[in-house]
Amino acid sequence: MTEMSRDEVEKLINENPHLKKYLEEISKKMDLPKFYSKVPRDLKEEPYPNIIYPTKGEVFIHIYRLKGMDEKIYHAVEPTLTEEEKKKRDKILEMMYERACFKTDIKTQDELREAIKELMDKLTVVDKTGGVSDEGKKGFFSRFGGEKVRVTP
Repeated sequence: MTEMSRDEVEKLINENPHLKKYLEEISKKMDLPKFYSKVPRDLKEEPYPNIIYPTKGEVFIHIYRLKGMDEKIYHAVEPTLTEEEKKKRDKILEMMYERACFKTDIKTQDELREAIKELMDKLTVVDKTGGVSDEGKKGFFSRFGGEKVRVTP
């Protein structure tokens, strides 16, 4: 596999703040890694690799080995939820648990996935900014289960 261009790497870093933060942290301990679009097959031959490649979504794998280390490290670089995002996740899960008992006809994994999608559509509103928390802003219809949680795409 070929190494990613400087422009591709800069784009990845700009689009993934968790990756930027990780690179800043490791730059104190080691050289910055080389970026590849996929894991290079000849990596097995490299005694001291220092590479990063993207996986699905916003997750990256950093493979490295420093002098004095016995083996290679495979480190997942992934975003973490903020406290506000954790509250929203917990609220959505609670609302899903409350409504899950009404879905009694699920027999397959596909039906389960579809039921989860339906619940997510009923419980959330996608907003590019994630909106402001709706806590304390309950309207008339929210008393009847119409409350939705604002989430980012």
